[in-house]
Amino acid sequence: RFVAEGNTPDPNDLEIVYNIAAGPQYKLAEIALDGLEQAQDDDPARLRTEFGLKSGDVINSDEIVSAAVRLDEMLAETGYAFAKAGEPELVIDHAARDGDLSLIVTPGGRYEFGKITMADTQLFGPDHAQLIARFDPGDVYKASDVEDLRRALIATSLVSTVTLIPVRSDEPGKVDLAVNIT
Repeated sequence: RFVAEGNTPDPNDLEIVYNIAAGPQYKLAEIALDGLEQAQDDDPARLRTEFGLKSGDVINSDEIVSAAVRLDEMLAETGYAFAKAGEPELVIDHAARDGDLSLIVTPGGRYEFGKITMADTQLFGPDHAQLIARFDPGDVYKASDVEDLRRALIATSLVSTVTLIPVRSDEPGKVDLAVNIT
């Protein structure tokens, strides 16, 4: 039974005392986002800022994972349809009480939407799917636009499942969207 401070404890209650000695905080030393420099224009600097962690920050595994996810999402939202952010690796130096963080990033080029393709056109074709889409060919690829189209197709009540797969187009700098519906 827990006794609130100021209340009289029952003589049969046990008293438990926790003595916690917090260890030293470790801080991030170097942060290497290897491969990010392959992104185009001013994207590397902007994406590094969006990553959100910097040297001197306290090491927090939840923040490191969140930063990697945030980077992956930002790449997918700014045209990098095939980008991948690898698993973060942290090397700790106990003597210096810091750690070096590294993450391999493969941007894979920035793309614009190309055409919508469909293998099964029995119900409707790619032209109809393009009418439903809230993006046009030539718009910068955004994963949120792809998800929006998936939801819009399901909202028609004509389909129960939708799979949308980005596919490299024959046109340079374009990514086609393969739509599969059930």
